[in-house]
Amino acid sequence: MFADEKFSVFDEIVSSLPDNCELTYSPLIRESFLFCLKEANRNGTVTFKGGMTLSGVNYNSYPEKKVIKKVGYFFDEEFLKNIIKGFESKKVKVEKLELLPAKFKRVLSNKQKEEIDFFDSMLQEYFGANIRSNLEERFYLMNGMVADYYNLLKKSGVDALVFRVYYGLYYFPIILACKMLGITVVDVQHGINGFKHPCYSQFKKNEVGSPLLPDVFWTWSDMATKMLIKDSHIAAGASIVEGGNPVFSTHLHGKGKKILYTHQPQSKGIPVPIEEIKRVTEIKKREVVIRPHPLHVGEAKDVFNLLKKAGVKSTIEDPSKITINESLSQSSIHITYSSTCALDALNFGIPSVYCHDYIGDVEKEFATGLLFKLDEINKKNMFPSLSKRINYSFGSTEKIDIGVEFLLNKKEEIVSGDKVNTGKWGDVLKNKKIDMTDVVKINNETIDYVRGLSFLDIKERCNEITFDNLDDVEKVSACLDRTGIVVIPNFISKEVFSDIERVINDLNERMQCFFSSGKNLEESEEMLIQKGVAKLSGYDQLSNYDKAVAQVRLGKVGQDRGMIDIFNVDLAYPSLNKLRDIYEGSNILRVVSSGDKRARCKNLNFYLNEGVNETRGFHADSYSPQLKAFIYLTDCISLDDGPYTYVQESHKDSKYRRLNIEISSVLPNRTEAPFVEKEKITPIMAKKGALVISDQSGFHRGFPQNKEHRRAVAVMNIR
Repeated sequence: MFADEKFSVFDEIVSSLPDNCELTYSPLIRESFLFCLKEANRNGTVTFKGGMTLSGVNYNSYPEKKVIKKVGYFFDEEFLKNIIKGFESKKVKVEKLELLPAKFKRVLSNKQKEEIDFFDSMLQEYFGANIRSNLEERFYLMNGMVADYYNLLKKSGVDALVFRVYYGLYYFPIILACKMLGITVVDVQHGINGFKHPCYSQFKKNEVGSPLLPDVFWTWSDMATKMLIKDSHIAAGASIVEGGNPVFSTHLHGKGKKILYTHQPQSKGIPVPIEEIKRVTEIKKREVVIRPHPLHVGEAKDVFNLLKKAGVKSTIEDPSKITINESLSQSSIHITYSSTCALDALNFGIPSVYCHDYIGDVEKEFATGLLFKLDEINKKNMFPSLSKRINYSFGSTEKIDIGVEFLLNKKEEIVSGDKVNTGKWGDVLKNKKIDMTDVVKINNETIDYVRGLSFLDIKERCNEITFDNLDDVEKVSACLDRTGIVVIPNFISKEVFSDIERVINDLNERMQCFFSSGKNLEESEEMLIQKGVAKLSGYDQLSNYDKAVAQVRLGKVGQDRGMIDIFNVDLAYPSLNKLRDIYEGSNILRVVSSGDKRARCKNLNFYLNEGVNETRGFHADSYSPQLKAFIYLTDCISLDDGPYTYVQESHKDSKYRRLNIEISSVLPNRTEAPFVEKEKITPIMAKKGALVISDQSGFHRGFPQNKEHRRAVAVMNIR
C-alpha cells in the first residue's frame, strides 16, 4: 500500500467519530498505520457504532512551557546543524542527548485499551486488516520508557527539544515526558509531506489535544505550510513557523540538459513509468539518467535493462555522490511515478512527468504549470521555466533566524516575519477561542467601515482596476495579476439582454412556484431544484449533474442563507448559448491564460439574490489561483444592491493571508478571512452588462443587500 492509501483508511475511520470522542493517542496510532498496515480490503461503509466513552487528557493539566534557555536534540546533527547554530548565535545552550535502551511495560491504561479496541474492530470489520499486536507493542514501549525519559529530561535542564521526525517510535515517550515537564517539542520538516501523509495530514478536532503531538511544526515554506494545514485542525493544537529547510542549497538552475528519472522501489510495488519515459525521450532525443532510491541502489541495474529492452538509452547516477538538488540543477526534465522529488524540481522551474494522484493533488491545489501526466506531455511544456520557479524546499540563514526568534518569543500564530494588528481581537486569537460567531462580528465591523465610505472613495478604488475594453490584453492581464481583479463596464450590449431577461423572469417564476409548494426537492426534464442538500451536495455533484441545478442555500447565519445558485443554467435555457459565445469569443480567455496553458470556459452559472442580508463574510474559494468571470445581469449601483466586493492584492502572500489561514484552520470553513486590509476593499458598483474578472483565491464577498433589492449575476468558471 502507498502511504496515501494508508492515510485514507485511517482518515475514514477517524471521520466516523463524533467530535466529542477524544483520541488521546492519535499520533502513535497514525504511525502504526503508516508502518504496519500492509493491505486493506474494503467491506462496506465505515460507521461508528460506539465504544469510545472515556475522556481524553486535559491539556490544561500540563505545566506552562518554559522560557527557552537550553535546547536539546538526540541525533540527526548534520540535518539540524544550522538550527543549532541559530540557537547558539542567540546565546542559547544546546546539548546532544542519548537515547535510552528499550524497555517495555506490558500494561495498558483504560483509555489506551479503548483506542486500541476501537481501531482494531474498525480495521477488521471494514478493511479485513489486523495490526492489533503492533499497536499493543508500541503502547508497551511508550509506557515502559516515559518515566525514564522524564528523569533524563528533568536532569538535563533542557527547555526545548528539536526532532527531525516526531513520529519515531522512541520519540513518543520522550514527547509525553516533555509535556509533563513544560518542555517545548519542535518537529522540523524532513521531507515533502503532500496532502495525505498519515502522520501530518488532516488532523481532526478530537486529535489535536493529544500529548503526543509536537508543540511546533517547523515547515520549509508557505507551500509546505498549506499542505500541513489544508483540511486540518492542526493549528488548534500546535504552532507553525516557516523556518525553511535547515539543509541549505545554493544551487540555481543553469542550463541543465539531462532527463532525470527518480526511481522508487519496485520491491514496494511501485512500477517503472515506461510509457512516460519513452514519450519524453521521443521529444528530447537524449538518454535518461536513472537515480535509484538511496536504500534500493541495487534495483538500478534492473531498471537499466528494462529501459534497454524498451529501446531507451540510459545511465545510472550514484545518489550517495550527488544530492537530489545538485542533480536537479543539472536537469531539464524530471520523471517519476510518485516521488516527491517532483516538488523539489519546482525549486528550479523544471517540469516533472508523474503518474500518481499523490503528485496530481499538488497540481490541482497550486496550479504550478510544471507537473504533467502522460496525456499532457507535448514539445511546448517539456522545457524549464524560470518564471514558474517556486521556492519550496530551499533554506537560508534568514529563515532559520525567523524560526529561532519565534521559538524564543513563542506566540500562537503562523510566523513569517510580519505582524497584523488584530485590535481588540488579539486576546481571543491568542487563547484560540475564536469561532464563527466571532468571525461574523469581525466581518460586521468591516461592513460598517465600508458603509462609512463616500461614493467618491469607492469610485476611486474601482477606477484603479477599470478598463474600457479588453483590447490591450497585456495591460489588463498585468492589472489582474497585480490586484486580483479587473472591471470592464458595458461589456455586453443592451441588445443581448432581451433573451437574458426572459430567462431571469422565467427562473424567478419557477423559484416562486417551488417556494409556494413547500417542497424541498423538485425535478423536471431540464432542471433540478433543491433546498440545501436535499439530493446533491458538494461542488462536484452540483456542477457535473446531467441537467441544470438550482440550489437554495440554507447555510447558517453569515453564510449566504437564501442565495440561489443555478449550475449549468445554459442546459435548461439553450438561448444562453449566445452568452457562452460572448465569454468564449472575447479576449477574456487571452487575459487569464498563462504561458502555454490555454484557459477554457467551464460551467456557466447564475446567482440570484433578493434581499439576502446574511452573506458570507470575506473568504477565499481556495488558496491557489481560481478565476471566475462575472457579468452583472441587473444594475448594481449602490451598496443596497449587494455588489461583489473584493480586497485588492489579497490573492498574494501577505501577513493577512497567513493569519487568516491559521484562524480558519479551527473553523468549519477553512478559507474564512475576517482580517483584511480595509484600504483595499473595493465594492464593484456597476450597471448591468459590466464584466468582472476575479481571482477567487483573493478575499471577496457579496455585500449584504437591503430588503426588496435584487441582484442577478452570470458566472463563468474558468480552468
